[in-house]
Amino acid sequence: MNTTGFDHDFSFVIESEEEVPVSFVRVINTEPKPHVAATGVIVTPEILELKVGETTQISETLKPTNATNQFVTWSSSNTSVASVSNGLVSAASIGSATITVTTNDGEFTDSCVVTVIPSVTISNCPSAYLMEGNTHQLTAVVSQANTDDPGLVWSSSNASVATVNASGLVTAVSTGSATITVKTNDGSLTDSCMLNVIPFGETQNLLINGDFAIADKADPGFGWELGVNARDGATAELNVVDGQAEITISQIGTAAAQIRLFQTVDLISWHDYELTFEYKGSEAMTGGIRYFHKSSDGERPNTTYADVTTDMQVYSLTWTQTVGEPTEFAIQFGKYPGTLTIKNVKLIDISSTASINETKLKLINLYSNPVNNGSLKISTSVNIDQLQIFDITGKKVHQELNLGTNATLDLSKLYRGLYIIRFESSQGNESKKIIIE
Repeated sequence: MNTTGFDHDFSFVIESEEEVPVSFVRVINTEPKPHVAATGVIVTPEILELKVGETTQISETLKPTNATNQFVTWSSSNTSVASVSNGLVSAASIGSATITVTTNDGEFTDSCVVTVIPSVTISNCPSAYLMEGNTHQLTAVVSQANTDDPGLVWSSSNASVATVNASGLVTAVSTGSATITVKTNDGSLTDSCMLNVIPFGETQNLLINGDFAIADKADPGFGWELGVNARDGATAELNVVDGQAEITISQIGTAAAQIRLFQTVDLISWHDYELTFEYKGSEAMTGGIRYFHKSSDGERPNTTYADVTTDMQVYSLTWTQTVGEPTEFAIQFGKYPGTLTIKNVKLIDISSTASINETKLKLINLYSNPVNNGSLKISTSVNIDQLQIFDITGKKVHQELNLGTNATLDLSKLYRGLYIIRFESSQGNESKKIIIE
């Protein structure tokens, strides 16, 4: 018998009541694989600098890389400064801490020195756009500052586009971009936030990359994330092909709604929103898709799953937002065993009643603007059929009909601030900004 490749001699006895020809014998070596002992471990990086509140992942490499026992434990010399869980380091306060990894086999160690530095961070920079006339309260968080004066100074790079007051309240003035900067009084700490302002009444998609024009998931402009509850056993993959997101669910979880396509957007309290997107599946399924979002009150405008078919359908939903804050916006998938295709995802703030499709009137004179005595005089070249005034939240606060070509408005009951005044006539419509002092 051929025993090539084996270091042992083999003998076989085959017993049978009848003569049975034997043409093949399989020999299986059941000896266990040899144990490869760990001889060390290396942590990457060896030095790390973080701001308070930041997190980062550090990694370990065992020596040799094929060591049988790959298990390690992580520890921090000062958890009040920086903690660690499975290599994920979280900075808690200013100071230094040593993060150590220890192998289970041989108790070999290596470490990373983490220095947590003071910082000031704008925690709620708008992820999308601000509309002309809207406001947004920015919040700056200062770490336990070893700064001479932790007081804050706010500034705008372009006050004609967006202004900011001493408490971080931003007012969108006109279309364009501006950078809002916050500094500690002594100038030692700083952070900034880029704002984009769109015209009043423009229907701007609040979602990043809602048309999936950017396919590279590593691109900062991609915007979307795929959430998969791996603990529930679900597995899925996201790819973008020809302006469409394809979510391939290779294994569904034990419970429904364990996979979601999401991003975080800033929603304004008591504003009305409209969501639309198109979707289809590789096979039909009852109750395969829905929309939901998570905010501090846990509200979900729609908890009913829609049916999925192999033909493209339109999903549409409107609601009034009761909480104004950064909110996780998600398209959630039920127990769907296949590929779902999503495209043209749009989230629109429909609170503004002003139309983007306006025909400019020939001549409108306003006097005086800013309004400092409660009275605003209007002179136009055409008869004004209707005049409406909106505050910065889009709420209508004043209306008059059939004003003709000249009128004087009593605005003494309106609070100080920025307003949008909209003129409507048979020859066109136009909106202008006024300030009441």
